[in-house]
Amino acid sequence: MTNLLKTISIALAALLLVVTGCSSEESKPEQTQQVARPTPKPRPKPVVKTPEQLKNEMNIDARIFMDENTAPRSEDAKKAVLNFFNAFLNADEATLKSMLSFNEQLEVNAMIADGLSDVMDQVTYLQLLTGTSPENKETVLAIYEIGLDYQVQVWHYDSMNDSFTFSAGETPPNLVSQLSGDWLESYFALKDKQTEIANQQDAESSYILAGEVSADNGAPDRGNEGPSNPSGPSRPVRPRTPGF
Repeated sequence: MTNLLKTISIALAALLLVVTGCSSEESKPEQTQQVARPTPKPRPKPVVKTPEQLKNEMNIDARIFMDENTAPRSEDAKKAVLNFFNAFLNADEATLKSMLSFNEQLEVNAMIADGLSDVMDQVTYLQLLTGTSPENKETVLAIYEIGLDYQVQVWHYDSMNDSFTFSAGETPPNLVSQLSGDWLESYFALKDKQTEIANQQDAESSYILAGEVSADNGAPDRGNEGPSNPSGPSRPVRPRTPGF
């Protein structure tokens, strides 16, 4: 009997230890698990469409070419440049007038009356080069091609309230024969040279600016004349293809 009581006491003591241990484990507070917050993904940059994509969307004349590397960075500016020269090629009077200052509108009236549409029908290719001039003007060099002959036009543009306005830049006669390599950079360099000559105060410079004989090559320098109308490509000695 005594042995049985001892056995029961030992069993109860062991059970008590087990219950106490469980209670101790259950009484420990649960540790809060750290929840990893997902890193927010950066917003995707807006995709700026290329000139070719915009040409297809806007139904731009297939004769116009503007390379992405020489196009404006902003999509709105790309659209404006394409739209403006598309209107020129198609003699679209309403669109042209909406994008020109008042004085240029009068010039367009005269050009259309003189047969702008017939001249533009002869254009086989129109390449557009854009950049910023040393005077910080947004500039387009438009290279018209008819067969193997070329004519260059220079235009400046600016924007206000999402509206773009174009104005004619200084385009000396036979400009195309004076350009090489990067035609737009070559044009800016030519303008810088003319400005440098204009700032000189000696008599020789005055003669050059007045169209007299230049000391460099003995030929008249006509680089100070105003912009020419797009009356059709002139016939200079064929220059290098733009960019070569």
